[in-house]
Amino acid sequence: MDEAMAAYQAKDYSGALQEFSVLAQTGDPKAEYYMGRFYHYGEGVTVSGAEAAKWYRKAADKGVAGAQYNLGILYDQGNGVKEDAAEAARWFRKAADLNDPQAQFSLAYFYQMGRGVKQDPSEAFKWYKRSADQGHAISYLAMGFSLRDGSGVAANKVEALKWFELASAKLQEGMMRDVASRARDRMQAKMNATEIAQAEKLVAAWNPKQLQQ
Repeated sequence: MDEAMAAYQAKDYSGALQEFSVLAQTGDPKAEYYMGRFYHYGEGVTVSGAEAAKWYRKAADKGVAGAQYNLGILYDQGNGVKEDAAEAARWFRKAADLNDPQAQFSLAYFYQMGRGVKQDPSEAFKWYKRSADQGHAISYLAMGFSLRDGSGVAANKVEALKWFELASAKLQEGMMRDVASRARDRMQAKMNATEIAQAEKLVAAWNPKQLQQ
């Protein structure tokens, strides 16, 4: 496994594929997960959603959160499997219960939009919070909007500004960071100096948990 991981991290996908393939044939769940990644992202092989789904499912059934999340993505997109939002939500939930922050965000979004599950703003907020608590930057932005709008939680300008500040600082440059910065600026325009200072104090004290590996 160490040689396989070293090859993968060095982006020697051909070498990593050979190593992981042998391990996957023995039923190793981590190797099965990486076999899914090879076919999902075309790393060393031709992209194949069906093959990715096959290998992700093997690992997902053994409790690999990353495989469960990615299998949910395939169902959401109809990539290699029939599009099925409810099935996507089911796999996101499995991974979210294993504390995968990306799955927690995706599950929250499904609850927010009523995709594959009954719409439930409170449930959406719960999962956005769990994801954000691990440092998932997109969830910071979702938390800001939820608290600004009172969606699934009581509206709170100070808390909303805190999350917008964190999102604008942590998101990579691009459209989502611009959205966060505009939301921050508009929120500040509706607040007094004391409220802004309270939010800045919360930002300074923020310490996310270690992200899942």
